[in-house]
Amino acid sequence: MSDLNIPDLRNKGDVCWFASYGRSQERETCPVCFGKLAVTIILGDDSAVETKCEYCSEGFGPPRGTVQTWKSGPTVERITIAGRAIEDNDGHVEVTYKFNMSGSDCCRSYRTARPDDLFDSETEAQAEANRRASEATREEFEMSLRRKHTGQTDRTYSWGVGYHRNEAKDHRRQAEYHEQACRVCKDRAKKAKGGKA
Repeated sequence: MSDLNIPDLRNKGDVCWFASYGRSQERETCPVCFGKLAVTIILGDDSAVETKCEYCSEGFGPPRGTVQTWKSGPTVERITIAGRAIEDNDGHVEVTYKFNMSGSDCCRSYRTARPDDLFDSETEAQAEANRRASEATREEFEMSLRRKHTGQTDRTYSWGVGYHRNEAKDHRRQAEYHEQACRVCKDRAKKAKGGKA
């Protein structure tokens, strides 16, 4: 690989700006309990009952007061190059750079970037991140229009058939169980009353 001419290589320790567009998880205050961990329910007779908030509970855990949400948008981050890899795939050279994730000093928590993700100034990186965000928004809008006009959805008719057949089968099984339980209850009631139901 020594005969490859690769201009503008960045080196370990170089500081630059990383531009990206994507989705990230964030925690927000629960929109139901507003971080209070409990909600008050007003019953039909105007009495109030306080109960723990189920919306911000995760699994069987207690309420947390926050929920995880996904946010998407352009991001720009000042990074320090931790390493690079150069691969020659039949004459096509690919360069990737490795850098530590934000807030992580651990050498195992890193991300990778292509040369076109890295910039010398924050202004250049922000312009590229905004361009990527605009392009992604346009693509998402065009996809939603195609779905609207063609009737295409994420779930196909075959998925619907499979789902509803399984649900019907499960409900038939549940109905049979409850019919049997009803017969057992009637039989026990008969025995308890001395043979009369």
